[in-house]
Amino acid sequence: MAKITTRWLQLRNHLVHEGFELKRISSATQRMLQDRDRQIYAEEEASGEPSAWKEVYALMRCPGSCELGPHCWQDPYGKKHYKLYRDQLESLVKCVQSGGILQSHEDVPGMIREQIYRAERQRLDRPRANNRSTAEASCPPITITTRTLAFSSLLFLLY
Repeated sequence: MAKITTRWLQLRNHLVHEGFELKRISSATQRMLQDRDRQIYAEEEASGEPSAWKEVYALMRCPGSCELGPHCWQDPYGKKHYKLYRDQLESLVKCVQSGGILQSHEDVPGMIREQIYRAERQRLDRPRANNRSTAEASCPPITITTRTLAFSSLLFLLY
């Protein structure tokens, strides 16, 4: 094991010396978060103000603890929580970037509310993985019973 580690370190040092940049492989989620952070930083540097992404993410973070995820929209009338997906968050960010005011959940524009309601209907209409299919529900269950012979009975049959 020590030989492998030593050889790897020698190879790594050689590659770094030759000008190759070694990067750790990160997950898709980590790359997306890094891209978002770069975008936020560039936006803040260009405008001199806090990023619209930060504002939207902070405002739409669930005020309680619901099972829908970290970001949801709470309907001001029914107080129901609706899961927010990436495209809806992006729409909210674009709204803020174009001068829209978003200070509470009540300020979510009607067009984006319709997106949220549509996504919720689609989420509820999707068949659940744990639900049985219609064929399974219409057929009675099959029970298979096997009978094993006792060891002494088996010996009796062999002799």
